[in-house]
Amino acid sequence: MPAPALPTSAMAVQVPLWHHYLQAIRSREAPRAQDFQRAENVLLTVLERVHALDPRFIVDYSRGLEAFQFALRSSEDPMDMEVPLWVDAEALLIEEPEATQPGDGPELCRLGVPREGAGLEQWTTDDTFTASS
Repeated sequence: MPAPALPTSAMAVQVPLWHHYLQAIRSREAPRAQDFQRAENVLLTVLERVHALDPRFIVDYSRGLEAFQFALRSSEDPMDMEVPLWVDAEALLIEEPEATQPGDGPELCRLGVPREGAGLEQWTTDDTFTASS
């Protein structure tokens, strides 16, 4: 009885293409998670500085890390983050629209944050985040 033939490369088991994609995604998962952690640390630092410079802005930590919506994906596209930043309701300005005719639709108003406030200094991006941070 002849010995069984060894499989040739043409007869080798083919791995589905999706398996290769899954391996590529997994190989990038740990570095992407580290990138997200660094981005989260930078964002929290900036938000804390914003609050220190202007107490009208309040950082919301009540939702914990769930406040950040991360999408681990295989592409290197920029990530989107939900920023947990609130504005003190007492500091809001309400701008009512000019008088409209009844029945023109729902009344709208605009909310704004005053430029000036008692004891508040103006600040710029450089005040909240610099390359040396």
